Amino acid sequence: MWTNIRAEWKECGLRRFWIWLGQMFDAIFRVLAELPSAKSPEPVAYLTLVVAFLALVVGVPAAVLSTCQIKEAAGEVEKSAQKMLNDSRNNLYNSDDQVDRMQLELAKGRTWSIFWRPNTSDPRDYWNQHVAFLLAGTGVPVTAVQTPRQLYELFTSPATLGDSLSLPVNFEEMRKTYILLSKTLDEIYSAYDNFCLKVIDETEMETWIGYLRSMGPHPMFLATLYHWQQSHYMTQDFAKFLQDRLLNDCTFIAGQLTRKPFYVNDLKLTSREVIEQVYPEFATKEFWEELPEKSEETLKREAAAK
Repeated sequence: MWTNIRAEWKECGLRRFWIWLGQMFDAIFRVLAELPSAKSPEPVAYLTLVVAFLALVVGVPAAVLSTCQIKEAAGEVEKSAQKMLNDSRNNLYNSDDQVDRMQLELAKGRTWSIFWRPNTSDPRDYWNQHVAFLLAGTGVPVTAVQTPRQLYELFTSPATLGDSLSLPVNFEEMRKTYILLSKTLDEIYSAYDNFCLKVIDETEMETWIGYLRSMGPHPMFLATLYHWQQSHYMTQDFAKFLQDRLLNDCTFIAGQLTRKPFYVNDLKLTSREVIEQVYPEFATKEFWEELPEKSEETLKREAAAK
């Protein structure tokens, strides 16, 4: 205890406190020594002086100690807040490591088609080429899967299990691809929350948006967005953020957000063209208007972070 108190006094520049305290007591004893022989008709004045000295002896150190304690408490709060921010950022990158491991585990399957960009100028053909690759070996025609909803319902339907309840390998790979993309979307969501709380800045947030740039309007990613939207897995603001980033190529330049066409291949087919062809609801307020809004408490925290 005394070690902590001495450390606090030293921090506040009071190394000579004990010398000062000795001087105060010496002065008090001198006054008390004068009381028995005092000829003054008003010895109360001496007592008043003693009380004043006692107030200084007790009050000043107490005030200094209180100030030091407040300073120490404020420092601890700041350290705690910084630790929380660091932990949040570390968790974000740990999650990224998990996605990398999942990609490595699925490297031999068709999951890596999420990075493939068919070189066509026809948005419907772009979709069909991707879906044909996903459906290979299932016996399901491409014409039966023309929307993200149809794709999601295909690989989640009990009918895909067959009579033996053993999942055909092609449908199993579809589900693995969905799990990977859902995990990736969850990671982007975490990065977005950290961005809103100023744990990461615009430049760092751009690196996380790289996932959207690399996948673009892949059918399985759109199916993931469909499921998240239907299940209310995201808030309105995040849904609007995804809208903007998939319909446009957005980049922060000198602190300003710029938008230009999001080309998905060398023939300059845009992500917007593909999405408006196969998932038109995504490009309207219908995608986000029924999703939950952030609470007032969350908005206050974000405002305080800014």
